[in-house]
Amino acid sequence: MPGAQVGFNCEVTRRFLGERADLGHRIGINRTLVGADAHLPATLTIAAISLWNTDLRRPDREIIFRVPDGLYRCGTPRFGGILGDGCQTGNTISLGPGIAIGPHCRIASGVTLADRSVPADSSITAPPTEVTHIWHQRPRRVPPKNTTGS
Repeated sequence: MPGAQVGFNCEVTRRFLGERADLGHRIGINRTLVGADAHLPATLTIAAISLWNTDLRRPDREIIFRVPDGLYRCGTPRFGGILGDGCQTGNTISLGPGIAIGPHCRIASGVTLADRSVPADSSITAPPTEVTHIWHQRPRRVPPKNTTGS
């Protein structure tokens, strides 16, 4: 649409960009609808194929939108999502297939979401760093080398 802009190093295919939508850099969206005046500055990925398919080269699992009053069957195994008018995002965001973000939402950096509906005028944040879990792995044992030459 008029005034839409796509920055450098983007992969934007089979999509609709609303008027004055602004995509910064390192944006990857496929089969997605982006509303008017959306501002997506950097490092955003919207996947269009569910990872639960048996073969990602030939997707067979239909994308389903989860909305407040039930499920909406998309009718295709390849569809990213919908970002409403005026949405704004931070960076390093991953949105999965079947995402529906209402108008005027803000998505903070580090968010990962899939197959859900977010009402208009919402703010979405990533878990705080104190919730992040780090597991220590035991070092892998390497058998000693045979130094006797036998």
